[in-house]
Amino acid sequence: MWLPVYWTEYLKARGELDNSIQFWVKRKEELILQNPLVHPFLKDYEKVRKYKTKKLRIYYFLSRERPELYKQLFDSEPNNNEVVFLYVALRDEDTYKELAEIFRKHNI
Repeated sequence: MWLPVYWTEYLKARGELDNSIQFWVKRKEELILQNPLVHPFLKDYEKVRKYKTKKLRIYYFLSRERPELYKQLFDSEPNNNEVVFLYVALRDEDTYKELAEIFRKHNI
């Protein structure tokens, strides 16, 4: 069983979405938690995964794949079966740029 962990930037981004979209995002999070290993990695960020649909992007990593990143973000040791949600956005041409800027700001 995978446990969800939400980075503050993820919660901030999700909170800016419409209530109906937030509900939809939560359903997608549940799908990710059921099988987080099936989604591909981002090209530029080691072991950060992306879930995508035509209209949505969710970026996350698994605590056992990036324990050093978990420790950097939360200042504690990871559990072995955590899905750390990093960023969520409706798809547009700036989504990846926004993610890159947030990662740069936090030295990821």
